[in-house]
Amino acid sequence: MEPPVRLASTGTIIHGVSVGEVLGVSTLADARLIAGESGLGRIVQRLNVMEVPDILAWVKPHELLLTTGYPLRNTPQSLGRLVADLDERGLAALAIKLGRYVDELPAEMAEQADRLGFPLILLPNDVGFDDILNQVLTDILNRQAAVLARAEEAHRALVQVVLAGGGLNEVAAEVAQLLDVAVAAVDGSGRVLATAGAAEHVAAL
Repeated sequence: MEPPVRLASTGTIIHGVSVGEVLGVSTLADARLIAGESGLGRIVQRLNVMEVPDILAWVKPHELLLTTGYPLRNTPQSLGRLVADLDERGLAALAIKLGRYVDELPAEMAEQADRLGFPLILLPNDVGFDDILNQVLTDILNRQAAVLARAEEAHRALVQVVLAGGGLNEVAAEVAQLLDVAVAAVDGSGRVLATAGAAEHVAAL
């Protein structure tokens, strides 16, 4: 299966693993999604652990944030706003352990997660953060290695086309074959210079 990708607001391609796939790793077999199901396709590129109350200064987009709730133990009312703050910063999901520092999550937190499509995950108490970090990061790195290997393969193939004297039509055909997609090359005015792939798919471009 190809590594999941998502178009960022800049139009760049983001590689990683989806939140849904993260929930499929063995260390999270007993984890439970409690809200934000529509956001399971969000992409996780890195993980972070919430150890301080001002975590918002340290988070980055596409992070899965893990917490025991310890930094929020004296201010449980701040949990209601946390989901919106993390979503605004582009995080992928929040995974929390209950029972030691925070007994339960406020209803508005789950409601907000559902409204925003921000996955809220309940972690099993017998799984260490180090195990989650190791397994998920290994999965992400393996996906990144696969992406790099495929990019190198595509680069070599396209170089061979050019060295063999191929023009734009041949390059488009090679790209269509490599990616199994329809391809159209156009100039600045939108005039089509070359196409490749199934005719019905090219027509839909």
